[in-house]
Amino acid sequence: DVYKRQAQELQSVEPKERQVLQNQNQVRLAVHALLESEELIGGIGPQVSAIAKEFNNSVQATIRTEEKIQTRNALVRFFAGGNSEAARELKNETAQNHERIQEMKQLMDECDCEEPVKEMLQEQLQSMEHEQTRLQKLADKELQSKGLFGWLWK
Repeated sequence: DVYKRQAQELQSVEPKERQVLQNQNQVRLAVHALLESEELIGGIGPQVSAIAKEFNNSVQATIRTEEKIQTRNALVRFFAGGNSEAARELKNETAQNHERIQEMKQLMDECDCEEPVKEMLQEQLQSMEHEQTRLQKLADKELQSKGLFGWLWK
């Protein structure tokens, strides 16, 4: 069960990592819902499933990248600023994910599925979109964090 796995995972990590996983769990649940809905959405099911799988791979990458940002040593952050490499990676992933969301929205317009199914899919896409916006803001903030001597390296 997805919920049990996520709860166990949350209990086994450090507090900073736990927050990262909690944020990403909404997206993981949305991806899971999209994968499970393949049969309900007819002809576009395989396309939605393929995009959802790409999104799932991206979630794993954004978790690792966000952890790099969240766990950056405070002293390093003070002197060198934010982790600009991780921030650029995060911006790249979120840009790709925004494209995937747009693709899925176009597919949803073609879906001749029942209205409750469409509404559920739209809710999942909104959840995914919300998380990508949060990650993009995090990356922007990290890029703006210059630190005391960060201007030497950036």
